[in-house]
Amino acid sequence: MDPKLMNILAAIVEAYNNTDSSIGRRTILSIVAKQVDYNLLSSVIPGLTRYRYTAARLYAEEYGKGMIKVPSHRTNIRYDPAQVEHFIDFVLSTHISIDLSFGEKTLRLSSGTELYVPDIIRSVNSTRIIQQYYEYCYQRCSDFSPLGSSSLYKILGCCKASTQKVLQDLNNIVADGVTAFEGLKSMIENLLIDANEKTRLITDLQRAKQYLKSDFKLHVSRSSILWVI
Repeated sequence: MDPKLMNILAAIVEAYNNTDSSIGRRTILSIVAKQVDYNLLSSVIPGLTRYRYTAARLYAEEYGKGMIKVPSHRTNIRYDPAQVEHFIDFVLSTHISIDLSFGEKTLRLSSGTELYVPDIIRSVNSTRIIQQYYEYCYQRCSDFSPLGSSSLYKILGCCKASTQKVLQDLNNIVADGVTAFEGLKSMIENLLIDANEKTRLITDLQRAKQYLKSDFKLHVSRSSILWVI
């Protein structure tokens, strides 16, 4: 047998035996595992199993011969208070949340103090709120970096509120609007026009109804500039 190879194996065996951790032994064994067969290595390293030999070969294939694998550290990023406050202000705005004239909820602080707040109801579900919030940030706060969607879902989960189900019982104006859309839909269905055109009109009508229920509120300002020509 080649004396140089035996000297290399002797150094590998010495380093292997002086290492206590299994990862360290696998790293050392990966230096020669791809070039030296199992029978030869097991003859110079008593107790070497085929599993450890195969694991060392796979380690060399994935990370390189003798390369030390650096474990990845998971970093927890804390919320920026400004980002949290910005989203909460949006959620509590009038086009998302409505204060009910009856009912209240109890908030218990970490200090044990209990706060009684009016019950509120949200006009849209959590997914729609987050979509509108991102659209709001894009249009009006382009230089502001909002939180990720998973963080926003967690905040909404902590800020419990009811979701509006039936509009007619809460707002007569909205109820009249719903009735008007139903009347327009019935009118389209009775028109003597092509079926494809009828389907297109009904689809556009449904989109308009959804827009007035959600995104329309984001596009309304308290004041605007009047251009006089």
